[in-house]
Amino acid sequence: MEKLIITAALTGNITLPTQTPYLPLTPEQIADDAVRCANAGAASVHVHGRDPQTGKPTTDPAVYREIATLIKARSNVIVCVTTGGTMEMTAAERIRVVPALKPELATFNMGSINFSIHPIAERYKDSEYKYPWEKDFAAGTIDFIFRNTFGDIEHFCKTMNENDTRPEHEAYDVGHLYNIQYCIRKKLVKFPIWVQFVTGILGAIGSHLENIMFM
Repeated sequence: MEKLIITAALTGNITLPTQTPYLPLTPEQIADDAVRCANAGAASVHVHGRDPQTGKPTTDPAVYREIATLIKARSNVIVCVTTGGTMEMTAAERIRVVPALKPELATFNMGSINFSIHPIAERYKDSEYKYPWEKDFAAGTIDFIFRNTFGDIEHFCKTMNENDTRPEHEAYDVGHLYNIQYCIRKKLVKFPIWVQFVTGILGAIGSHLENIMFM
């Protein structure tokens, strides 16, 4: 059997606490899930930080540091931190976790897209939301452009290289693979190249077998 590298994404940046009671929110909960996933066979855990009081996505380096410290105290699993952020975060805010933590692995979004979860806001009544920020967070993505310009891409490359962090290239559509090729040609990234295909986001390529095979 060929070797298989399994990565476990623990929370994501777009799942609302209202959607599931099983979403880990505090550093302790996220670390506990990470260790359980590692014990079950995951080689890497894909970490998104959350405000422990509200469950809202955050790029606060202190939150990520606590999560990573708690994980590493109990496991040698690879910790991959996100640089994806949310619609409220600038590129500078998204990348700041890399120089702060110098992680082994970090996500690296390879192009701009319309990125929306606004239909989720239509599923719940106002009284059903667990936290007051959730409805506006979801509904507001109807006008969200997930910015990843070539300037941003080159800056993220430079920051990761300076901090000895390997990128996990996230491709939301076919064109993003050509953006990876651009980085290779400019010698901004090193081999081997790791690519994560992100499918099913409204505004990007769909979750169909044909799309995966094409990419």
